[in-house]
Amino acid sequence: MKENFELAPLKIDIDFHNHTKSSDGRQSSLRFLLRASQQGKNIISMTDHDSVSGYKNFKRNRSNNIIQCVIVEILGYSFQLDKMEQEIQDRQP
Repeated sequence: MKENFELAPLKIDIDFHNHTKSSDGRQSSLRFLLRASQQGKNIISMTDHDSVSGYKNFKRNRSNNIIQCVIVEILGYSFQLDKMEQEIQDRQP
């Protein structure tokens, strides 16, 4: 007996290049995430320059249950490890 089945279409809408006010962008971390959600984005990246301040703002909003199911990874290029570690520690609640 031959089985017939259909695969449900998978919609992936990705935007990997966004800056917040913490860098050279115009929007807060929360505004960035809400706008991306309204546009149907399901994979996004915050790509601020020389700062992890956007992450701190994101984390504060996430703790208020405004943002629920998000995975955070931080990438750094050409930075001094000790300075970055200290900045991240300074920004922990």
